[in-house]
Amino acid sequence: MRKIFVHAGFHKTGTTSVQEFCTRNRTELRRHGLHYARLDYRRMPDHPNHSYVLRAAYDAAMAGDNSLRESLVRELGQQLDSCDRLLVSGEIICALEEPAKILLLQDLRLIADELCFILLVRHPRSYFQSALQQHLKIWTGINLYQLSEDMLKTVIDHEWTTLYTKRLTCFRARLADDELIVGKYEDAARTSGGVIGHLLQDCVGLRLPYGQIASFRPANVSLPHETLLLACALKSLRTAGNNATTNRLIDRLTNTAPREGCRQAFAALLADRLPPIDRELAWLETNFGIHYDLDAVSFAPPEPEKLWSQAYCDSLLAYAARRLDAPDRQRLAEALDFLVRRPETAPGQRQTLAAASHRLLAAC
Repeated sequence: MRKIFVHAGFHKTGTTSVQEFCTRNRTELRRHGLHYARLDYRRMPDHPNHSYVLRAAYDAAMAGDNSLRESLVRELGQQLDSCDRLLVSGEIICALEEPAKILLLQDLRLIADELCFILLVRHPRSYFQSALQQHLKIWTGINLYQLSEDMLKTVIDHEWTTLYTKRLTCFRARLADDELIVGKYEDAARTSGGVIGHLLQDCVGLRLPYGQIASFRPANVSLPHETLLLACALKSLRTAGNNATTNRLIDRLTNTAPREGCRQAFAALLADRLPPIDRELAWLETNFGIHYDLDAVSFAPPEPEKLWSQAYCDSLLAYAARRLDAPDRQRLAEALDFLVRRPETAPGQRQTLAAASHRLLAAC
């Protein structure tokens, strides 16, 4: 029997780690009878995350161009020919518009005898914390220091409102009980094999050596509060004249800068401005038996006194010396000076930041 497993999300539930593990261990997975789909995206052969290929194909199909979709389905069918069990992983799948989801289901049923969709959900409070951090670190993402009501509304609408009902209703209605697995991210993360082990062993039915899974380093490491504060400071200093330079520096900081430091939750600053989600949680429990106490996960309040440790500043300066040229070091010094001037910055931290800025400028 030809079977397709679809790991469809949600976002911020270990999806990147699953995708990179499966890409790196494709040969071992094949040995156990599972093929992790190989899909190229633009100039990147064998992109670990299938989201981009699927979104491009089905967005185009919704606009009336089915060429990408037909090519994708044909490719998946050919790969399924070589191994009767195929795994596709892309968190964008859960966020496709309903007509695109319906079309995807129809296409997969044409090439497979059986389907199994796997989704992990996360407590909405911790989900929003993680999603907000993701928005903060993007060049054109939100700036915590200049957060307008319109921007906050956009983030809430995208990440929070009808999070579960909007993304799961179509699957609940169109898949049989044995074709849909919905579980809690927190439960999966606590298992001996973590999210990867839960997906491959508990959901797909493989039996991989524990050490192979346990030795895999998580693909995304949460950025420290300090690095995100720097990104927001740079956004506050961004002008039309330095836009490209600032964006490049934000990208470099959030992708390669030190990852030590105090990891605080920005979402705590917005907790009182989020809409209620009681109805969505009740729906989740009714349809999937998943219970979340709304207050079980609270937003961790930022603790300003823990910010800007000497160890973090030293690691930041070492990174700047290795990776940044003189103009970028000067821009980073300006961001530190911006933070020095903020009234929320404690006096002792101002001294630490000012000293770090001085050392950066001295190196220019």
